[in-house]
Amino acid sequence: MTKRGAPRGNKNATGNKGGRAPAGNKNALGNKGGAAPVGNRNAVTTGEYESLYMDVLSDNEKEIYENLDTSSVFQIDENIRLLSIRERRMLMRLNEIVSGMTEKERAVVKELHKKKIPVKGRSNEKQLMIKQELLVETEVKEKEYRKIDDILKIEDALTRIQDKKLRAIKLKNELGLED
Repeated sequence: MTKRGAPRGNKNATGNKGGRAPAGNKNALGNKGGAAPVGNRNAVTTGEYESLYMDVLSDNEKEIYENLDTSSVFQIDENIRLLSIRERRMLMRLNEIVSGMTEKERAVVKELHKKKIPVKGRSNEKQLMIKQELLVETEVKEKEYRKIDDILKIEDALTRIQDKKLRAIKLKNELGLED
């Protein structure tokens, strides 16, 4: 069994008593309760479980909502169509990620540095040195990176969507609603 916590002698949290931020800290100003603002969509990754509420629907979506036909035939057909659109969007997202995959990503950091450059004059005069700012490459980082996690998430969600679509088609067939 491994011990929990930091290794013996670790000084990373020295002076940290836990709890609230120190007095005068403005980092979370306006953020009540430490949560994201209402309506924040940061957690929407695949769109499969996105929450929809009347107060956040656009005017166009509200109009569609109010004019929806609730008959079982229409609902099953609508469900199949929407699942097909969702499936297509997910496939497009997947294609976009796969096409943008790279084996290596390279980051080059360049900084302005002052450098003394000699200025040519007459041969019998003392050589002048002028300070000039030059853009110099200071750091090159190369890391291997693959977006495999994003691909796997979307593929899992896509499988669930396709399963829902298949169940809707089976339900339509069982109810004898086939055209």
